[in-house]
Amino acid sequence: MTNTNPLTVPTHAKDAFLGSNPIAFGMPTETDDFVFDAATSTVSFGKFEVLMQRHQAVPGDWAIDETGAVTHDPGKLVANMQHPKRLGGVLPLGGLDETNAGYKGYGLTLLVEILTGVLAQGPLSVDMGSGQRGISHFFLALDPKLFGEPLAIKTRLSDLLNRLRALPPLTDAQPVLVPGDPEIASYRRHQTAGISLEDETITVLNTIANSLHLDAQQFEF
Repeated sequence: MTNTNPLTVPTHAKDAFLGSNPIAFGMPTETDDFVFDAATSTVSFGKFEVLMQRHQAVPGDWAIDETGAVTHDPGKLVANMQHPKRLGGVLPLGGLDETNAGYKGYGLTLLVEILTGVLAQGPLSVDMGSGQRGISHFFLALDPKLFGEPLAIKTRLSDLLNRLRALPPLTDAQPVLVPGDPEIASYRRHQTAGISLEDETITVLNTIANSLHLDAQQFEF
């Protein structure tokens, strides 16, 4: 787990106080390792940057502006997070208020803050927004041998994930996946097809290359 610069708005609050505060977890299986990595805010800050580059609106109720109203303008969120006093922010998992259990996402975000900034006695997310430096992390390692035969545990996890993937889907167009499946498929696709970049990203990379007197062509952008 890690805390971050302030991004997430606590339930019933108006401005960002907690970070995106992601939780990452990994465990071996018989094939590809199971990996889960997700912010406890509705999405991470990078999602807004990508949408802004693509000139697309925010597709869901992910964030609020400086007035407390839901905004679908990614540029608005990015600008507000660059303000000296961050205005508005990203909603916790579950969204605005308590209707869709946003308080649970708020609780998870707070839990990460406690296990990182509080436990490590480093800056809290909100204080990093005031110029302090020092993101804190929390690591926990579990030895499977303390719970049983590691191979049996790995097989049991593999069986669980395969049973989930075998569930009847709502529609034939979208099979049931487990966390990490899309990323594994993307990784394998990129190994053969390469990695596609946004035009704006290529422009930025070329600008950096030029500033360092490098030949951008060698990078095959």
